[in-house]
Amino acid sequence: MRITKISVKGLFGMFDHEIPLNQDERITIVHGPNGVGKTVIMEMVDDLLLRNYEVLSTIPFDQIRIEFDRGETLVVEKHIDTNRFLFQYDDCTGTQFRPFEPVILDKDSFIRFVEETCPILERIQKGKEVFWMFKGKAKELDGKLVDIWGDVVDELFVGRSGFFDWFYDQIRHSDFRDHWSADEIKLPSNFDQRPRWVAEISQTAGTSLIQVDRLLGEADDGPMFNSDSNKGLEGVYWVLHPRPAIVEFAESFHERMDFALDQVEDLKGLPLLNQIKKKFKLLQEVINERFLFKSLQIRNRKLMFVADCGNEIPLAALSSGEQQLLVLYYQLLFETQPDTLVMIDEPELSMNVVWQRNFLKDIEKIIELCKFDVIIATHSPMIIHDKWDWMVPLGEKMDD
Repeated sequence: MRITKISVKGLFGMFDHEIPLNQDERITIVHGPNGVGKTVIMEMVDDLLLRNYEVLSTIPFDQIRIEFDRGETLVVEKHIDTNRFLFQYDDCTGTQFRPFEPVILDKDSFIRFVEETCPILERIQKGKEVFWMFKGKAKELDGKLVDIWGDVVDELFVGRSGFFDWFYDQIRHSDFRDHWSADEIKLPSNFDQRPRWVAEISQTAGTSLIQVDRLLGEADDGPMFNSDSNKGLEGVYWVLHPRPAIVEFAESFHERMDFALDQVEDLKGLPLLNQIKKKFKLLQEVINERFLFKSLQIRNRKLMFVADCGNEIPLAALSSGEQQLLVLYYQLLFETQPDTLVMIDEPELSMNVVWQRNFLKDIEKIIELCKFDVIIATHSPMIIHDKWDWMVPLGEKMDD
């Protein structure tokens, strides 16, 4: 399910934007001055399909419309006065789909909601972010409850942005309703009315937002903490994630190689191993064309760089620009599913002129192998190079 067009009306109360996606080459370039909403549109699409409605509610706009390759449309209207959304879906077959109005609560209302509806969770706070974990006594409850609460039992926490999405799914289970009485689940009237099509769109129309200026931050899988349930909140302490992204992705590649090779004995791993080899060969090709005085290799199932003189170069010793390009291309090759819409914000950061001129050539090669779509927001004419026919200019106000 590929996205073919993105339209936003009333963005910041000033802009109406339309971005038709290039269906043939699968690369669309968005260009325009600062302040017209290039990055914001990408964030809106990502938040919408990831169902981060609380984040989406902070952006002023009237309507966002997403069109798909089979004729389907998803329209989200925002009522600024009440900060409420109305979701409408049309699959172009004449089927009448029930509209959806998600529950959006401010932070204080959200805290009250959780405390009233989920008495086995208790609140913890890290900076301005609020998270929830099971109280110590929850571990003493029957095994049925573990099944009801799913992955959250394993991770022991859930953050605000994902809470409602998780809770929408949980309240559909009869076991959940059997466990909680009507008095204990005080839901807003429309809380459990999410149509099935909302989740199905998110599952079949994937997106990935890559903000290049954040690629080299510390790898972050979410708030990590350990807890001694016998001590309550006094036993909670936060664990910083010390591994930079460049090390994280190298470990991920090693794990992929190990898993594939372990499966090869009974032939089940051969397709996966061959796929990894194809992707690595392309990664090696594009990286070795860009990097000077060194080459990317595999030794003992691990990615490594070898200098022209034969010495190994630690990944952390690569320049910031080299690390950024390596992590970006690795994510595109190994972490991106077919037909995903990948949105890359300002890839020119830390790129020299030669890299910028060849960036689209590299992306074309990766897309040919992996079959996903890309929107690139850029200020650089060197990125665009000779592909001006792929560009969608943004900048005119509604009145213009």
